[in-house]
Amino acid sequence: MSVLDIDTRVQPADQHDAAGLGGLLADLRLGDPQTEGPLIVLPLMTTDDSAGVDRDAPSYITLRQAVAEGRLEISEVSQAGTVAQLLFANDGDACVLALDGEHVSGLNQDRILDVPILVDKRSRLTVPVSCVERGRWDAGAARRFEDSEYMAERSVRLHMKHSTHASMRTGARAHADQWGVWDAVDVLHAKHETASRTRAMRDAYTARADGLERILAAFDCAEGQVGILVLHGSRVVGLDYVSRAPQYAEVHPRLLRSYALEALVSGGEPGDAAVADSFLERLGSLQGEPYKAVGLGSDVRFAGDGIVGHALVYEADVVHASFFESAAGGQADASRHSDHSEPRTTEAYGRPGRDASPTENPRPAGEANRSDRAAALAQHVRSLPDFEFRTFDVPYHHMGALLTDAILQACGVRYFAQVVPRVARVRQEYPHLRTTSEFLALLSVSDPHVVLDWGGATAVTRLLALTDLLVSEGVETEADLLEFLDRPGSRAKVTAISGVAAKTYSYLRFLCGAEDAVAVDRHLWRHLADAGVGADGFDDAVQIYRDAAAILGVSPATLEYSLFSRSAQRHKRP
Repeated sequence: MSVLDIDTRVQPADQHDAAGLGGLLADLRLGDPQTEGPLIVLPLMTTDDSAGVDRDAPSYITLRQAVAEGRLEISEVSQAGTVAQLLFANDGDACVLALDGEHVSGLNQDRILDVPILVDKRSRLTVPVSCVERGRWDAGAARRFEDSEYMAERSVRLHMKHSTHASMRTGARAHADQWGVWDAVDVLHAKHETASRTRAMRDAYTARADGLERILAAFDCAEGQVGILVLHGSRVVGLDYVSRAPQYAEVHPRLLRSYALEALVSGGEPGDAAVADSFLERLGSLQGEPYKAVGLGSDVRFAGDGIVGHALVYEADVVHASFFESAAGGQADASRHSDHSEPRTTEAYGRPGRDASPTENPRPAGEANRSDRAAALAQHVRSLPDFEFRTFDVPYHHMGALLTDAILQACGVRYFAQVVPRVARVRQEYPHLRTTSEFLALLSVSDPHVVLDWGGATAVTRLLALTDLLVSEGVETEADLLEFLDRPGSRAKVTAISGVAAKTYSYLRFLCGAEDAVAVDRHLWRHLADAGVGADGFDDAVQIYRDAAAILGVSPATLEYSLFSRSAQRHKRP
């Protein structure tokens, strides 16, 4: 059995019949409303008397059932592990359905699934996940997977739907924006006034357990139920559907908790359930974008008319579907909050060189949600005369060259005239010194100023500090470096080096070949200003560029480099 690649290439619409939702909606009816506090839950029932049990639809069991019966093993992808992936080994004779947002406890840290997956019987599958326990990483501690009764809270799942769709539209592999997920979890704790030593999402659920159980007692799972449509006050907030009633019953409590947690702090009164019909009408008018799913089937994505969601389709049947109301700016609810634990240093906001930003914010970011700001930036890019997309040839496969580029690019010099030749020189004169340890050994026996052909002491000091850090973390290649940078806590370690901050951290990811990397420098800040777009700090600006790249149909790294190279070559520094 081999590990399957995570691939989300677009599939032609004629390969399936789920580009629209008319067939699914025609087979559903709404049950009697159930009410508790501000929530109204409308059960989804099938018009088929068999309730999805005896139909010819594909058969499968849930993640919870597969784990409980010992059919599915969840583990790290390697002994060291990596934040963004887990390995699912299905040794049973049934397919396994796992929903987007399902919570995986234990292992090196808690994660949630980025996308819905259907794991084939007797197969192994590498699954994209996001960390929801920012303050723990127990690599090599032999921790085992622990079953969990949680799913990601609704606002966290909403953010993931936006960011995974944006990633898939670029042609990249499906993944959620990890920084946005961490921000969403931090916002969740702030809303509930809860605390967690490891900043774990599950601790918010644990702290609110009594209130959750009281709410859940009002929402029984009816016989034959295959989903829920949830209203909070007078607004539909979400819909979840699972094609087979016994399997839906397995996930019913988890789904309810993900919606009910929000209601514990927002309050209000239940609204008119009639708005559900309007939501379904809007849903039925949407056309989907089909992508190859992670695992079996197609992952069809929908966005429009204030709704965002997906349908997981296998053998012409919708196995799982999930849709959220997003017109109120739900995508930006959590993601607009930058990492306030990270100081705004001069590297990110004003020092000369590639790190500088404009001194004026043309428009407060709160005046428009991020999707509007991304659209404005995308329109600005389209309007640039003689603009063309360019890709940067990375990684170098030479850590000496990468570190030379990363450190010198922030020194306030002409990048193409002064940094690029020095990077080429390191690659040419030291072709055999490709690993970090080999490069550090060279720096310790030679004058670093001579190696870099650089007279400034500050850059050399930063280079030595960064190289020392990477060697101490076991980072030897670009692949090692990207894995390290994406671990929780690594950003803080890198930016603890004097003069190194968020922009250089992002630029290191860019040099490793990360397609979602955006190193917002003074040129990119200028483009935001020219587009009339404001940003709430560095991380918000990064996400605006990522969303704009999705609109333009390119990777964020390609958009970043195209704008930087165009501006850097047109606006020569004195």
